[in-house]
Amino acid sequence: MTVNSASEPLKRPITLIVVCVFSLLLNSFLIAKGVLVYWWLDSTSDDRRKDAIVAIDLFYAVEFLSCLGAMVGAVMLLNRMRSGLVVYMVSTIVYMLLTGAFMLLALLSIAGIPVALLQVFYLVPSMVLLLIIVQQRKYLV
Repeated sequence: MTVNSASEPLKRPITLIVVCVFSLLLNSFLIAKGVLVYWWLDSTSDDRRKDAIVAIDLFYAVEFLSCLGAMVGAVMLLNRMRSGLVVYMVSTIVYMLLTGAFMLLALLSIAGIPVALLQVFYLVPSMVLLLIIVQQRKYLV
């Protein structure tokens, strides 16, 4: 008796597991970084304008939600759910657009150039993980 390979479920590759776990760690780090920076900015906000404070609040709220969404998507991907790919992609793309916009705004000020260059260290891992996860979509149900 032969087993039909088409009826066998695809095994979850090690690459998908490693990338999802790394994504969970990365997004946990990004949330912790965001909370710490937000706390620091909030404690020094006495001399900032109200509209700047609202913009900072909005930025960190969207960053938090996008990282949380990427974590939810990674857990769904670990369970081989195809809808997790959509959740992960949308959340990661929102985070990358937000980080890219922040990087461009920081580049506009001379003092912000080191801050803008630092954003590359947040942006590149997100891009790499997204590309690898998209390549692993054939293992999702």
